[in-house]
Amino acid sequence: LSSSSAASDVYKRQEYAQVAECAALRPLMAARMAEHNASLSAAGASRPLDLVLFAECIEHVARAHRVLRRARGHLLLLGAPSSGRRSCARLAAAMLEMEVLEPSVTASGTYGAAEWRDDLRRWTARAGRDGAHCVLLLADADLARRGALDDVHELLASGGVFGLFAPCLLYTSPSPRDGLL
Repeated sequence: LSSSSAASDVYKRQEYAQVAECAALRPLMAARMAEHNASLSAAGASRPLDLVLFAECIEHVARAHRVLRRARGHLLLLGAPSSGRRSCARLAAAMLEMEVLEPSVTASGTYGAAEWRDDLRRWTARAGRDGAHCVLLLADADLARRGALDDVHELLASGGVFGLFAPCLLYTSPSPRDGLL
């Protein structure tokens, strides 16, 4: 697992180290969780991580960390409700200094296809245009919305969603033929 000081080259390296005991990772994960919670409280956010780092939890976080650090790494977490899947994914993302993106339900509690598409535009612009390393964290209820599962499938398969942006909003990079370079 990477430390916060080496997070910038975590995407370049593909080295792994065998860990004999999960207990050896507990202090590293606890420290990163404390750093993450401190940064959330400084920003005024209200969702701190409060994980009990038992052996199975450490193994799940380590697996998620290994997958998320790879280019276009994605994973599907299955399990009983309230078993800590999202929290493990959040901790793995925090250890990699990745931004966690989630659907934002409005104050009125409504979240439909239009809001989903607005969030998807914001997320793809954040990851694509801004070059941010992000984790898109979705629950099964998020995928039940009309068109959401198709959009996620297309995003994973091709790296984009057809028709998400209006043609006038798409950026085309200048080429040497345009005389702009």
